[in-house]
Amino acid sequence: MSLAQNSADSADPYASHLRFLALLGRKFPLASVLEFGIGRYSTAQFLDRQVYPDLHSLLVVEDDGKWLAEMSAQLDQRVQTLLVNRSDDAARDIAKICDPRQLDLIFIDSGGSLIDRLKVISAVATMDIRPDCMVVCHDTHRVPYQKAMAKSFRHTFQSRLEKPFTTCGWNENAWERSYHMQGLENEFRGPVIEEVA
Repeated sequence: MSLAQNSADSADPYASHLRFLALLGRKFPLASVLEFGIGRYSTAQFLDRQVYPDLHSLLVVEDDGKWLAEMSAQLDQRVQTLLVNRSDDAARDIAKICDPRQLDLIFIDSGGSLIDRLKVISAVATMDIRPDCMVVCHDTHRVPYQKAMAKSFRHTFQSRLEKPFTTCGWNENAWERSYHMQGLENEFRGPVIEEVA
């Protein structure tokens, strides 16, 4: 899926995170991704070698078996799926499934209630991930998600490319990553990436 296709899909609120995720795939070498909530668009984008050329491993955590079965046709050998009762439980126990220190990106777009998503954000924040691992949460036009991301990670930037918004957080104290995040604005010639305080 190209950036042009992402832009065309932007009228769909379920696709509003695609341009931002594509920019991350172009700017950073993201080899290992953990996705909470298999997505019609996001999962396909992670597997697109033009957008994520460095990806070798995608772990998808899903709590809806019917949806996982429907989406399984788009998966390839780089994908490991995990059907769980609750995504926040899986986040707490992720070390049993993979080495969290190997993750480059964690994408949170799981279903369920607002409370369920907040629990996933909180559980991810307690994972033993590297400080430079980026945690991206979709639907952060919802203030509770914004606040949870800002509280959970040392640095948070919100993409306002399309609504619903998407927020990226990480703990590394490196100016380069902040610089790259702010530099993403140049891609769209406008103030679309804001640091969340």
